[in-house]
Amino acid sequence: MIPQVVERIEEPERERGEAFRLPDGCPSCGTSLVERGPFTVCPNSLACPAQLIGRIQHYGSRQGLDIEGLGEETARLLVSAGLVSRLPDLYSITADQLVTLDGFAKLSADNLVAALRSSARTELRRLLYGLGIPEVGAAVASDLARRFGTIEAIRSASAETLASVPGIGPIMAERIEAFFAEPHNAENLDAILDHLSVAEVETAPTAGGLTDLTFVLTGGLESMSRSEAKARIESLGGRVTGSVSAKSSYVVAGSDAGSKLQKALDLGITVLDESAFLTLLESAAG
Repeated sequence: MIPQVVERIEEPERERGEAFRLPDGCPSCGTSLVERGPFTVCPNSLACPAQLIGRIQHYGSRQGLDIEGLGEETARLLVSAGLVSRLPDLYSITADQLVTLDGFAKLSADNLVAALRSSARTELRRLLYGLGIPEVGAAVASDLARRFGTIEAIRSASAETLASVPGIGPIMAERIEAFFAEPHNAENLDAILDHLSVAEVETAPTAGGLTDLTFVLTGGLESMSRSEAKARIESLGGRVTGSVSAKSSYVVAGSDAGSKLQKALDLGITVLDESAFLTLLESAAG
């Protein structure tokens, strides 16, 4: 996730006891600041220049839109040259503009433009991750995509509805709702969607034999790939996460299981071998 701008109070002012007042708007983009816990932040996530470089990099990351060549250095060049002042501008960049920047030749410029065009056909989970929504990492992005199916369903969902998704608590749900409700974010998301074709997701059943259960997969399975195992779990209402915690329901340990197995044993989490896992799937399927 991309940290939002936090307005800090200079320590010398505190030490002198001088009166101070936070600005009404973000120093970078002028958007009205909001209180978020102990911080005062700029909610204009998708267009605030001070956040833009990191946000471009996050948007193009491997778990995001997976845009090859859109790293930190390139993002900095695009912003400093004025080619990108908000995320939707990425899709208006031309190769002729890029070759005027340091480090770009015709081939690299053509490749970046091609990568941007290729990213226009994407998956919902990638878009959700790439937007840098507060609290939304790759696992939560996948959960939201499976539960709601379309970006429109997610952006219109209430905090209460969002909190009904396993793994999303009330605070996270409120922050997701606030992200989509913020006018600047809504405007920029609309502009991004003008350039994208986002595949809809077949929504997971709201109830199933594995509903409310959380699984961690480690090691290799003989009967199916890890992605197939993940799909089977999710089709029955379960959730797959990448790390073991006290909230994990089961750890499925295949051959050459790693440190996750030991952590599960240390925490007292139920460990399933492949045979027990297949039996559980058959039982959950009815």
